[in-house]
Amino acid sequence: MKKIFIDCGANIGQSAEAWINNIDNNKEYELHCFEASKKIFPTLSQRTINFVNDGNNMTSYNKAVWINNNGVRFHDMGNESSSTDIRKKGMLADKMKLVKSINLSEFIKSYSKDDMIVLKMDIEGGEYTIVPHLYETGALDYVDIGFFEFHATKMKEATIEADYEILRMLKESNVDSYYWSAEYTKTNESPYDESRAISKEAILKEWKRKRRI
Repeated sequence: MKKIFIDCGANIGQSAEAWINNIDNNKEYELHCFEASKKIFPTLSQRTINFVNDGNNMTSYNKAVWINNNGVRFHDMGNESSSTDIRKKGMLADKMKLVKSINLSEFIKSYSKDDMIVLKMDIEGGEYTIVPHLYETGALDYVDIGFFEFHATKMKEATIEADYEILRMLKESNVDSYYWSAEYTKTNESPYDESRAISKEAILKEWKRKRRI
């Protein structure tokens, strides 16, 4: 059985570093880190070399995770707010440039359902396109554990139902799901904290915290 950690929206590798630092037997995992930003990727690439030199099995890709391999338009802001979703606040059509993409469903399904697959996704609104595609293609059935950051509150037409729908798909696919945030990567806590488990109640609490309802 293989153990795989797939980091979608890797930024400069903070999440991979948090996983390496806080998980027992971390060197048993293949770490695959996807970052679409050409501005950020050189830093991620160098940090990947450092992680590999420390004995970790890590590969980084300057590609956006997407629903096909044909490329996707992406507003590269050079920070964690960059997005493939024009519906996100701050995204400008004339700034959306074509970048390389990878079909995340195909990538996940290249493994076996007997493998241990951990999926972390922080892609600034892209989850509302990609997670349904993973669900429809059966790729979510391969995922054992998911760590997500939802961005519906950052969309131009925000609805809590968008987050509820993602939760429904994760539950139906038996994905054990938790919130993942930039704040977590600065701690030395286990990511398997039940206080971070994603539920309808947790989603509602998050929306209230952000004063959207």
